[in-house]
Amino acid sequence: MAARRDRSQLAWESVAASGRGFMVHSARERLQESAGHWIVAVARIARLESASDLNVPADASPAEAWSAVLDATGVGVARLTQYVADHFELEVADFARLPRQPSSLLPSRVARDLSVVPLRGSDVSLVVATADPTDERALERLRRVSGRRAVYEVAPPEAIAAALARAYPKAVPPPKAATSEAPRLRVLVVDDDEDARLVIRTILEKEGFAVDEASDGAKALEMVAGGRRYDLMTLDLYMEGVHGLGVLQHVRAHVPTAALPVLVTTGSDDPTVQMRLLDAGADECVVKPVDPQRFLLRVRSVLRRRDPGHRGPT
Repeated sequence: MAARRDRSQLAWESVAASGRGFMVHSARERLQESAGHWIVAVARIARLESASDLNVPADASPAEAWSAVLDATGVGVARLTQYVADHFELEVADFARLPRQPSSLLPSRVARDLSVVPLRGSDVSLVVATADPTDERALERLRRVSGRRAVYEVAPPEAIAAALARAYPKAVPPPKAATSEAPRLRVLVVDDDEDARLVIRTILEKEGFAVDEASDGAKALEMVAGGRRYDLMTLDLYMEGVHGLGVLQHVRAHVPTAALPVLVTTGSDDPTVQMRLLDAGADECVVKPVDPQRFLLRVRSVLRRRDPGHRGPT
């Protein structure tokens, strides 16, 4: 088992993880041939007592499915977790040391929506704990949000819930600001992808910015024309409806918004696209997926150029 753990430490940031992905995929296919929930098939393959009599619907939640197997078979939760991990050629998650800043790996809302706990990450991989290693849609969402290939480790549902509570404690409301305190800089985040907005919002709010959101170009134009002052707009280039370039051109063409700093986010790293955006009036371009540190450097750079006395949010 020690050797297996050593391999796992390398797998999440190496090509070996791709091979593991193939094995996990094969395991999923084998489970799909069995009726009912995948964890019942795992219990039967492990020949747990009374597993043959189990009947858990395929759409049961992880908490319901795990509980049904534990109650029926009498196996301990640690043993069942190991059986699941072994079946999918994955590691058992270790929550002894959670990352200091889990939100830098994965926003709280995404982690809670998917019931996963971020454990560690590299430039190319993100390791998360899950109670459902068959959830491929969660893997795809994790890839979109983090810009990294997601790798699962296994933990029971109760351990996932407890680790989420530790990793993302409920925020304590900040003390009421004194009336003499300067207002926070306000940013309008424009993107038709909810996860993309969440990532940028999380980055900015952590740095002290106030954030509003617009889910499309038309709404963004309505908001900037509505009287609220914005210090910066982050604008996705490729949106349905009013294209990001159209929003940028409209902002620059109207006097009340002509000086609004605009940072465009785009999935294209084509230099000609970025040159076109800069020529149309963009202050900066950032290629998705957004890297928090690089993104904040661009934000501060834009604000300094527009206001040389700018030192950041208050």
